[in-house]
Amino acid sequence: ARTGKNLWHFQTGSAVYAGAITYMVDGRQYVLLPSGTTLTAYALPAGSN
Repeated sequence: ARTGKNLWHFQTGSAVYAGAITYMVDGRQYVLLPSGTTLTAYALPAGSN
């Protein structure tokens, strides 16, 4: 966030139609991204605050 450098990207294949959903379970953060008819889930590396 200090430099604005892109750290990661992913092509969803269709338009993202809503904001990301994020939640944490047992100290691990998950991000859900709704696009098209799909809800794609990502788990962030453990300890990546």
